[in-house]
Amino acid sequence: MFPTTWRARTRSWKPTPPAGEYRNRFEAQSDGGGGVRLYNPATGFYLFVSNDEEAGDNIVEGHPYRDKPRNSFIPLEPEPGIFMFLNPSYGRFLFLSNDQRAGDYVIEAHPNVELRNRFTAIPVA
Repeated sequence: MFPTTWRARTRSWKPTPPAGEYRNRFEAQSDGGGGVRLYNPATGFYLFVSNDEEAGDNIVEGHPYRDKPRNSFIPLEPEPGIFMFLNPSYGRFLFLSNDQRAGDYVIEAHPNVELRNRFTAIPVA
C-alpha cells in the first residue's frame, strides 16, 4: 500500500536534506479516481505536469489548485517500496532530471520508462 505521507528519494540521488527541510515532503491525497495528488504541506502546492517543455520533456511545477487534472498521478509499484508516477493527462512519468536550476535538480515528466522514474516512498512519522 502506498503511504499517504512520504519523502521523495531516487535510487541514483540520495542526499540527506537539512534538518527542518520539508520542501521534499509530499502527501499523497486521493484524487477520487484511483490516482493521487502530490501535495507539499510546506508550500501548500500540488505538483502538476506543465505544458512548458525543456528539450522535449514537460516541466513539473507546483500550484495551489487542488482539482486540476494535471495534478493527478497513478502510482505504479514495479517492485516493493519503489514507485513510478504516471500522469494520465499526458501519459508521462515523473523523473529527476539532470537539468539544474539555482544548483538544484529539477523534476520533469517524459514518456520513457527508466531508472530515473523510480522513487522510494519513505513514511514520515
